[in-house]
Amino acid sequence: MNSKSRAKLIHLHAGMLVSAGDHGRVGELLIRALPSFTTYLRAALRLAGHRVPRTSAEVIKQGCSLIGADPSAFFAVLQARQSGGKLELSLKDPVADQFNTAAERLAAFTDAFGEMME
Repeated sequence: MNSKSRAKLIHLHAGMLVSAGDHGRVGELLIRALPSFTTYLRAALRLAGHRVPRTSAEVIKQGCSLIGADPSAFFAVLQARQSGGKLELSLKDPVADQFNTAAERLAAFTDAFGEMME
């Protein structure tokens, strides 16, 4: 994963820790982070030689399938983002945990891809 995307993952982890006591802030953090991770999923699809879908929902579906991640957390955050609603989550909420796990899998996928190219 390039330094910019790795920095976004570190920023996500730090933000989750800082926001741990405020469920609204955890949800806001994930809503704000989703576009970046969707962009990284698009890049992973391109790197793997896949056609990149037009919609974010399809990018999430195909990208998560590629990296072996459960897309349900990204879908939950996408739905909240699109509806303009609030998302209140604790760090122990399955959505927060699954979002983090998917982000980690994305980082591992792109890191492994980069190593193959060396």
